[in-house]
Amino acid sequence: MQKLSDQSYTPKIWVDIDIANQTVKVTDNGTGISAEQFRYLLKPNISFKKPKEYRGQKGVGATFLAYGFSLLRVHTRQSGIEIAANLRQGRQWASDQKESVPRPKFASEQFTVPQLSAGESRTSVEFLLSGSAGERPKTLDWIGARTAEQWLDVLRIKTPLGGVYLNSAKFSPHAEVIVTESTGHASKACAVQPEYFYPHEIPD
Repeated sequence: MQKLSDQSYTPKIWVDIDIANQTVKVTDNGTGISAEQFRYLLKPNISFKKPKEYRGQKGVGATFLAYGFSLLRVHTRQSGIEIAANLRQGRQWASDQKESVPRPKFASEQFTVPQLSAGESRTSVEFLLSGSAGERPKTLDWIGARTAEQWLDVLRIKTPLGGVYLNSAKFSPHAEVIVTESTGHASKACAVQPEYFYPHEIPD
């Protein structure tokens, strides 16, 4: 909340969708994750958000990403402390019926989040679609969106990137979506305060 009360703070969200390599990465310049919070990042039903004030307070999102896909990568910085780790084969372990896949654990890696300046708090979460059994979706081209403009529309409709502000002050993040097509061509779309589409605004 301290950041939100700072008049000079501009909340930003970057969404990188790489159809060629089947990865999705979401980065923000929020408060970051502390070392203590990181210990409980993948534990179900634990959230550090205040239920009455924020969306996403049920504590299942990170758990779903970790065990719903083959790779989860989390980089975060708070108060000058950087944490960078990846978890592999979460989906394979969750689907394993023969106990042949060892329980996945976070492995440390080098911290790299190019979107923001040094020292600034940030969090970046990336996951990989490998086509493994049980992954949904299996590929990023399943919905037919190819360009950044198309993906921005999809994200506004299907994810919390689109907000609804009926009884609270509007949250005005700057959102940037970059999409790399299977051909390698990249496009970018930007929006300020993206919201869910009203019925008359839904693109054809």
